[in-house]
Amino acid sequence: MSAETAVPQWVHDYVKDWRDRLLLTPWKIRLRLQDIIDGDENILAQVHLFQEVQTANITFRGDISPEPSDEWQQTILHELMHVRLAEVSEFVRDDIIPELGPTAERVAQAAFRRALEPAVEGLAHVLWALAQE
Repeated sequence: MSAETAVPQWVHDYVKDWRDRLLLTPWKIRLRLQDIIDGDENILAQVHLFQEVQTANITFRGDISPEPSDEWQQTILHELMHVRLAEVSEFVRDDIIPELGPTAERVAQAAFRRALEPAVEGLAHVLWALAQE
């Protein structure tokens, strides 16, 4: 059984629904499971973006619930917001940061991540809350 078929059906359905809502239909979004992501058992999911070919690989921690839960739905939205903001992230990563010197580059990358994550989380939470109404 491939990892993709092991992802619960509700996740596939939820991703498809939100992919449509977020106008991400040109994107190919692949889903898979992994026992532990990046050696950190606290990470629920992670997305790897390939913006130039509009492909996103979302990896979920292997213990994803077999039925929808608030935590997992919000996690999925969080990862999809990264996809939605891929163009901005790529612009900063590929056009702005390389223009800096090595020290400034490291600082800018860290600062961008610190700014991006709360923004993505806030947007995901708002979308999820609106969908509950």
